[in-house]
Amino acid sequence: MKQQSEPLRATYANYDQSFKYGASNENVQIMGILRSANIGGEEVYVYNAENKDIIIKHLREELKERDDEIGHLRTRLSQVSSEKIRQGNPNIADLSDTHRPMKLIELYYDLYSKEWTKAFEEMSLNGTGEKQTIKSLLRIIKHSYKFCMKISTEQLQAMKKSFAKDIIFPLADHAELKAAIPESNKELKEIFSVLTESRKRVGALSLPKIKQAFVQMVKMDLKIPIKEQSSLKLYVNRCVELCWFMCLQDPPMYVEWCVSGDHNTGDFSSYTRSGTTVNFCVWPCVRQYENGPLMAKGVAQMR
Repeated sequence: MKQQSEPLRATYANYDQSFKYGASNENVQIMGILRSANIGGEEVYVYNAENKDIIIKHLREELKERDDEIGHLRTRLSQVSSEKIRQGNPNIADLSDTHRPMKLIELYYDLYSKEWTKAFEEMSLNGTGEKQTIKSLLRIIKHSYKFCMKISTEQLQAMKKSFAKDIIFPLADHAELKAAIPESNKELKEIFSVLTESRKRVGALSLPKIKQAFVQMVKMDLKIPIKEQSSLKLYVNRCVELCWFMCLQDPPMYVEWCVSGDHNTGDFSSYTRSGTTVNFCVWPCVRQYENGPLMAKGVAQMR
């Protein structure tokens, strides 16, 4: 009998040490319900009722940990599946994304009805003529979109190149790296899609510097004076913020403006006069992507 109890004796010793240090392993789960006893001069192991509550509590904690882990894995699996379905497909929206295209379109309409109107009134009070004011505000939104698109494109290219060079091909020179990164590679496309999605999630982190740089560009290159705490300054900042998140979409949303002489196709609402031909553009329209479906009508003065 002594020989038969030897394995249990060793296990109990392990349990005793594990229990002292709060370790969670199979020894604790097995031996927590046993105790050493001397029966007829022989040390044996019997059921230890005193440890029942401890073991039940321990098992419940272990069960909760497993349930939490399963819940986390299910959530992650759902996210990965959704991301794979949405990769490069703008028609499938992520409803948890506060900067998804439909939300941005709502903000785009607000930008025209609120910030544009206030900036227009402010500039008009300062003596700027109506047509010149409209032209200046249009230049700001147009250049804001071009500015953000340039930064977004260069940033994404730099991210892809850096990832490929530092993670996938750490020892490759420039020529080898260029040859080793075919855009058709399925695995790389999936990785780059994750990079694109991750960048969108933290896109707001780039905005302060982008806004600051664009305000300076408006002052220096467009020659439009901007006062601090003005409605025009707020309009400029909102243009940059909105255009930035439009450019971060996959594929990027597309801001489109008409020019004098264009035929009225219905993509632009009339400003104060209707007609069949565009006199001048007031506010751009927005497409889901270049040459894609119309998401927001623009505004134009017709003749």
